[in-house]
Amino acid sequence: MSRLGRLGRDSLVYGVLDAANRFIGIFLVPLYTRVLSPADYGGFDLVNTLVAVAYSLFYLGLDSALSFHYNAAEDDGGRRRAAATALYTWTAAVAAGTLLLVLARGPMAAVALPDVPRASYLLLLAAVSLPLQAVTQVQMLVMRLRFSFRRYAVLSLGLLLTTVALNAWFVLYRGLGVEGILLAQLWARGLLAVVGLVVTRGDFTPRGDADLARRMVRYGAPLVLGNLSFWLVVYLERFALLSFATLTDVGLFGVATRVATFVTLVSMAIDMAWIPFALSIHREPDAPVTYARALTWYLLLAGLAGTLLAVFAYDALVVLTTPRYYPAHVLVAPIVAALVLRGAFNIVAIGAFVRERTKELSGISLATSVAHVGLLLGLVPLLGAMGAALATLAARLLGLAVLHLRVGPLYPVPYAWRRIGRMAAVFTAAAVAGTLLAGQPLWVSLATKALVVLPLMLALLWLVGAIPRGEVAELTARFRARRAGPPATPGGVAVDVDAP
Repeated sequence: MSRLGRLGRDSLVYGVLDAANRFIGIFLVPLYTRVLSPADYGGFDLVNTLVAVAYSLFYLGLDSALSFHYNAAEDDGGRRRAAATALYTWTAAVAAGTLLLVLARGPMAAVALPDVPRASYLLLLAAVSLPLQAVTQVQMLVMRLRFSFRRYAVLSLGLLLTTVALNAWFVLYRGLGVEGILLAQLWARGLLAVVGLVVTRGDFTPRGDADLARRMVRYGAPLVLGNLSFWLVVYLERFALLSFATLTDVGLFGVATRVATFVTLVSMAIDMAWIPFALSIHREPDAPVTYARALTWYLLLAGLAGTLLAVFAYDALVVLTTPRYYPAHVLVAPIVAALVLRGAFNIVAIGAFVRERTKELSGISLATSVAHVGLLLGLVPLLGAMGAALATLAARLLGLAVLHLRVGPLYPVPYAWRRIGRMAAVFTAAAVAGTLLAGQPLWVSLATKALVVLPLMLALLWLVGAIPRGEVAELTARFRARRAGPPATPGGVAVDVDAP
């Protein structure tokens, strides 16, 4: 199997599983938007985002450290020891941070969650699930590193079913609102952590390695600033809206983000497969070419998925929500674009990981975050929720440009930027057309977009060369050869066309 074929296979597996878990979001949006007002939804979104900010600080960037040291281990014993070391270090760090968060929840709620009813209690419910989240994330990462797709599927689907059932119990049956959502999250993570410990018990040694733990922290700690700055800015988007607009605007922004997040069915699927795949081939001479092609195909696939979301955003909100949430449709396109660029950032950052220069990423993330805050302060008072969405998109573009300029000299990769630019122009035009068609009767809107906007978009992508035709022909030939079976040699011995 070719390298990009392997990445595609892994991404497909993770994409299907991630799609199943993202179905939780689709299933629960109609529930949340009928049970919660936009202001209540805004409060829930603020609490969850604030806790995500805290978690990004607590876990010390150990996901990247585990991926690196796991692939660097010389045997299975070393890999199991790396997994155990990450599990114990990761969980202990998050537990310590959670304790501090719980003790300080009162003052923190007063400052960071103004106007949110029962903010201190809701912050407590959200915080106590963080150590459980740490345990499950290590387990899932180890399964990805071991390419244990079957076990990964069991835990992913288990999380889906458990979360849906618990939300139905706490939110619908018991009518607990935001409290019920957080209780469902806590119980689902707890049950998954217990099951995961049983399923993955053979992947960890009983003890970790103190010296390896220190090296993992040294590797991952520089990434904390990047992770923290990302989630801090995500929170500041909401806080800026709360300060310069209303809690209802926070809720609309949160719902638009939930709809836009479906682009991560593509972006996160590739992202989850990317680091293990990219680090496994980084010593090979043609790795830079593979990285460049991966970025082009990622932006094509994620861009197509994101543009579909942007084009049909209004129609999706009509089906999934109530009229008070419909104005959120105009926010979906810039939020989708920002999410796609976040995935592109992770791909382009591979040079820093290969050269063990992760400090570069932290500096870039910090500079981008400062610019993002400035954009929020300038745009949100003028444009409200749209200002927050545009500020996020502009910051992502800036971060990607600075990353390429800084990391490119460390590890040159021949990215096809001109082709990518033409691709982005076509996607933007289609998203704008879809937004302008909002407000039509549902069947008219769906027919116009499906029969006019989407075919024109695909035709333009082909005409401007955004679709890599040579690579399409190569993949098509490879597919046909595989279907036809291995060709026979004159001596009657079959030859595998994909053999190295």
